[in-house]
Amino acid sequence: MLKRIRKFLVIGLISGLIVIKAGVSSGLPMVEIEYNITELSDIWTYSYTLKNTGSEAIWLWDIYPTVVVSDITKPSIDWDILTDYNSWIEWYSPFTEILPCSSLAGFSYKSSGTPGWIKYEVESTLGGIISGYTRGATPEPSAFILLGSGILVGVRLWRKRNFGG
Repeated sequence: MLKRIRKFLVIGLISGLIVIKAGVSSGLPMVEIEYNITELSDIWTYSYTLKNTGSEAIWLWDIYPTVVVSDITKPSIDWDILTDYNSWIEWYSPFTEILPCSSLAGFSYKSSGTPGWIKYEVESTLGGIISGYTRGATPEPSAFILLGSGILVGVRLWRKRNFGG
Protein backbone atom coordinates (compact mmCIF):
# COMPACT_ATOMS: atom_id res chain seq x y z
CA MET A 1 0.00 0.00 0.00
CA LEU A 2 2.84 2.36 0.86
CA LYS A 3 4.39 1.68 -2.56
CA ARG A 4 1.14 2.73 -4.28
CA ILE A 5 1.00 5.98 -2.34
CA ARG A 6 4.65 6.73 -3.02
CA LYS A 7 4.15 6.00 -6.70
CA PHE A 8 1.07 8.28 -6.72
CA LEU A 9 3.02 11.09 -5.04
CA VAL A 10 6.02 10.75 -7.37
CA ILE A 11 3.82 10.70 -10.50
CA GLY A 12 1.87 13.72 -9.18
CA LEU A 13 5.07 15.63 -8.43
CA ILE A 14 6.59 14.87 -11.85
CA SER A 15 3.34 15.80 -13.62
CA GLY A 16 3.15 19.08 -11.71
CA LEU A 17 6.75 19.94 -12.56
CA ILE A 18 6.13 19.20 -16.24
CA VAL A 19 3.09 21.52 -16.22
CA ILE A 20 5.12 24.28 -14.54
CA LYS A 21 8.09 23.82 -16.91
CA ALA A 22 5.77 23.97 -19.93
CA GLY A 23 4.35 27.25 -18.67
CA VAL A 24 7.80 28.77 -18.19
CA SER A 25 9.32 27.79 -21.51
CA SER A 26 6.40 28.00 -23.91
CA GLY A 27 6.16 30.74 -26.49
CA LEU A 28 9.86 31.65 -26.89
CA PRO A 29 11.65 28.87 -28.78
CA MET A 30 13.96 31.17 -30.77
CA VAL A 31 14.50 34.40 -28.84
CA GLU A 32 14.64 35.71 -25.30
CA ILE A 33 13.94 39.39 -24.80
CA GLU A 34 15.49 41.21 -21.88
CA TYR A 35 14.08 44.62 -21.13
CA ASN A 36 14.69 47.63 -18.94
CA ILE A 37 11.92 50.14 -18.34
CA THR A 38 12.53 53.52 -16.71
CA GLU A 39 10.18 56.43 -16.02
CA LEU A 40 10.87 60.15 -16.15
CA SER A 41 7.92 62.56 -15.80
CA ASP A 42 5.24 60.18 -17.12
CA ILE A 43 7.41 59.20 -20.12
CA TRP A 44 8.65 55.63 -20.12
CA THR A 45 11.85 54.52 -21.83
CA TYR A 46 11.76 50.92 -23.05
CA SER A 47 15.18 49.37 -23.77
CA TYR A 48 15.54 45.84 -25.14
CA THR A 49 18.22 43.23 -25.70
CA LEU A 50 17.46 40.29 -28.00
CA LYS A 51 19.14 36.97 -27.24
CA ASN A 52 19.04 34.48 -30.09
CA THR A 53 18.45 31.07 -28.51
CA GLY A 54 17.58 29.35 -31.78
CA SER A 55 19.60 27.89 -34.61
CA GLU A 56 18.77 30.53 -37.26
CA ALA A 57 20.07 34.11 -37.48
CA ILE A 58 17.57 36.90 -36.68
CA TRP A 59 17.31 39.84 -39.07
CA LEU A 60 13.98 41.48 -38.23
CA TRP A 61 12.08 42.42 -35.05
CA ASP A 62 8.61 44.00 -34.93
CA ILE A 63 7.02 45.31 -31.75
CA TYR A 64 3.46 46.56 -31.35
CA PRO A 65 3.12 49.22 -28.63
CA THR A 66 -0.43 50.44 -28.04
CA VAL A 67 0.32 54.18 -27.81
CA VAL A 68 2.33 56.86 -29.62
CA VAL A 69 6.13 56.35 -29.48
CA SER A 70 9.12 58.66 -29.99
CA ASP A 71 12.93 58.71 -29.81
CA ILE A 72 13.36 55.28 -31.37
CA THR A 73 16.97 54.07 -31.34
CA LYS A 74 18.64 51.20 -33.15
CA PRO A 75 21.56 49.01 -32.07
CA SER A 76 24.04 50.00 -34.80
CA ILE A 77 24.43 51.71 -38.14
CA ASP A 78 23.70 48.38 -39.86
CA TRP A 79 20.17 48.27 -38.46
CA ASP A 80 17.29 50.39 -39.80
CA ILE A 81 13.87 51.37 -38.45
CA LEU A 82 10.39 51.51 -39.97
CA THR A 83 7.44 52.78 -37.91
CA ASP A 84 4.12 54.57 -37.96
CA TYR A 85 4.92 56.06 -34.48
CA ASN A 86 1.57 54.80 -33.26
CA SER A 87 1.11 51.03 -33.39
CA TRP A 88 4.29 49.31 -34.62
CA ILE A 89 8.06 49.59 -34.81
CA GLU A 90 10.23 47.42 -37.04
CA TRP A 91 13.99 47.05 -36.65
CA TYR A 92 15.74 45.18 -39.45
CA SER A 93 19.18 44.51 -40.87
CA PRO A 94 19.80 42.60 -44.08
CA PHE A 95 23.57 42.68 -43.41
CA THR A 96 24.23 42.21 -39.67
CA GLU A 97 21.98 39.56 -38.18
CA ILE A 98 21.82 38.35 -34.60
CA LEU A 99 23.61 35.02 -34.91
CA PRO A 100 22.58 31.93 -32.93
CA CYS A 101 23.84 31.96 -29.31
CA SER A 102 24.50 35.71 -29.41
CA SER A 103 22.64 38.83 -28.35
CA LEU A 104 22.22 42.44 -29.42
CA ALA A 105 21.28 45.45 -27.27
CA GLY A 106 20.29 48.95 -28.29
CA PHE A 107 16.65 48.64 -29.30
CA SER A 108 14.69 51.36 -27.49
CA TYR A 109 11.89 53.91 -27.66
CA LYS A 110 10.01 56.35 -25.43
CA SER A 111 6.30 56.35 -24.80
CA SER A 112 3.64 57.61 -22.41
CA GLY A 113 2.28 54.06 -22.29
CA THR A 114 2.70 52.34 -18.94
CA PRO A 115 4.56 49.02 -18.84
CA GLY A 116 2.59 45.93 -19.75
CA TRP A 117 2.45 43.04 -22.17
CA ILE A 118 3.61 44.17 -25.63
CA LYS A 119 3.29 41.87 -28.65
CA TYR A 120 6.33 41.21 -30.85
CA GLU A 121 7.39 39.17 -33.87
CA VAL A 122 10.90 38.04 -34.78
CA GLU A 123 11.89 36.74 -38.21
CA SER A 124 14.89 34.56 -38.99
CA THR A 125 16.97 34.72 -42.16
CA LEU A 126 15.30 31.46 -43.28
CA GLY A 127 11.81 32.96 -42.92
CA GLY A 128 10.81 31.45 -39.59
CA ILE A 129 8.55 33.80 -37.61
CA ILE A 130 8.14 33.64 -33.85
CA SER A 131 5.68 35.83 -31.95
CA GLY A 132 5.05 36.44 -28.28
CA TYR A 133 5.02 39.15 -25.65
CA THR A 134 7.94 41.15 -24.26
CA ARG A 135 7.25 40.01 -20.73
CA GLY A 136 8.19 36.34 -20.66
CA ALA A 137 5.78 33.62 -19.69
CA THR A 138 5.71 32.81 -15.99
CA PRO A 139 3.99 29.95 -14.26
CA GLU A 140 0.57 30.88 -12.98
CA PRO A 141 0.08 30.67 -9.21
CA SER A 142 -2.68 28.14 -9.84
CA ALA A 143 -0.08 25.61 -11.09
CA PHE A 144 1.74 25.82 -7.75
CA ILE A 145 -1.56 25.59 -5.83
CA LEU A 146 -2.56 22.52 -7.84
CA LEU A 147 0.79 20.84 -7.24
CA GLY A 148 0.77 21.66 -3.51
CA SER A 149 -2.80 20.54 -2.95
CA GLY A 150 -2.11 17.26 -4.75
CA ILE A 151 0.83 16.59 -2.45
CA LEU A 152 -1.24 17.49 0.63
CA VAL A 153 -4.07 15.15 -0.39
CA GLY A 154 -1.58 12.34 -1.00
CA VAL A 155 0.07 12.82 2.40
CA ARG A 156 -3.30 12.95 4.19
CA LEU A 157 -4.47 9.74 2.48
CA TRP A 158 -1.24 8.01 3.40
CA ARG A 159 -1.47 9.11 7.05
CA LYS A 160 -5.15 8.11 7.25
CA ARG A 161 -4.47 4.60 5.90
CA ASN A 162 -1.34 4.01 7.95
CA PHE A 163 -2.18 5.69 11.22
CA GLY A 164 -5.98 5.69 11.19
CA GLY A 165 -6.25 9.44 11.66
